[in-house]
Amino acid sequence: MSRRNKAIFFILLPIWITINLWLIAKYQNNQAINLDTLPRLLSQVFGLIGIVLLSLSYILSARIIQLEEFFGGLDKVYKLHSFIGKMALVFILSHPILLVVKNFSLDLFTYYFIPFAKNQHQALNAGILALYIYLILILISIFRFLPYEMWKFTHKLIGIPFFFASFHALNAYSDVKNFLPLFIWIFIVTTAGILAYVYKTFLYNYFGPRYLYEVIRVKNFGDLGELYLKPVKNRMNFEPGQFAFLSFIDNPIIPKEHHPFSISSSPYSDVLRFSYKELGDYSSALKHAKVGDKVYIYGPYGEFTSYNFSEYKKQLWIAGGIGVTPFLSMLSYEIKNDDPKKIVFYYSTKREDECIYYEEISNLCKSADDKIKFINHCSDLEGYLNYERILNDVQDNLKDYLILICGPDAMKKSLTKILNKNGIKKNQIVFEEFNFV
Repeated sequence: MSRRNKAIFFILLPIWITINLWLIAKYQNNQAINLDTLPRLLSQVFGLIGIVLLSLSYILSARIIQLEEFFGGLDKVYKLHSFIGKMALVFILSHPILLVVKNFSLDLFTYYFIPFAKNQHQALNAGILALYIYLILILISIFRFLPYEMWKFTHKLIGIPFFFASFHALNAYSDVKNFLPLFIWIFIVTTAGILAYVYKTFLYNYFGPRYLYEVIRVKNFGDLGELYLKPVKNRMNFEPGQFAFLSFIDNPIIPKEHHPFSISSSPYSDVLRFSYKELGDYSSALKHAKVGDKVYIYGPYGEFTSYNFSEYKKQLWIAGGIGVTPFLSMLSYEIKNDDPKKIVFYYSTKREDECIYYEEISNLCKSADDKIKFINHCSDLEGYLNYERILNDVQDNLKDYLILICGPDAMKKSLTKILNKNGIKKNQIVFEEFNFV
């Protein structure tokens, strides 16, 4: 099953179950379905779909390894999490609007939109509170006008209105309360969502895949940097190309929250190296890391690794800028790997002075027995990397290659579009994303 079909199945199956149980409830209670009752009925089913989608969104955000494997990477899981969360918001907003759209009046608006104004049932008040808290937190999340640490904290609060929404769904005067199978289904779904939120927010720090490391070296060159860490006790085993979340314990300048970075060191080494570029508040603060700092490493995560695609004996690697980091780990692995592959490796940067890993890659490739063809590309001198250039360098049928791309979004989108246009199938192109929120 393709990743797209898996996502569709993950979304549509719970919605299908919800709608069918709701329809059975209507039939059991002999409730008429016609044009006059349609807005109210749509309001009911949209509210149930919204709460189900929210539960799925929380489950996806819990960093469950089985879901990562199912969808082909944590980056893909988080992308689906974001999409489902936006879908849920649309259904949730539609729920109260459809209740007043047909026979709008000030009293009706007050009853459904102003909490504690008309002696409403507690479940209705909970629903109204959930709606407004969600709207406030979503607006903060979208516009990001707060400092990073405060914004990140508000994002963690997104689970609080879910408690109110779950209480509303299970206790309002509705088909859920009057039809036991539907009640059980919504109870199971909301409980799963609540448990996922509690685990991710409060328990993951202690029960997640955590390793204690110590910083032994810090390198900074311009807006790029490297952290070298050694295990204090147990080392984290990882596959080449994976990433992990870093959380500094006692550095007063670097936030303690988790932040993802690709591992750029060899999987055979006990020392972890993380290479990064200053792109935001957190990565900019990393220049203040000191030798001796203790860091929790959570992971490893990610399916963007040549190891997972070992059946492809021909691979094309395209790294853009700091997107080279997972390839450094993969290159170290492939050099020692006895399974022969033909690899064409592009390291593309805007300027020559940004190509800081040229010497390291060149030295590694010298011992590769010509199975790895390394090409350094500078866009200021040669223009953007294009299909004709790739075809000329590879001198082979690109349709036989697995293509791994890691770099800026613009580069990934343009290359993917060009490759698809020239007959390269979507399942032959794999890329990593770190836009998790």
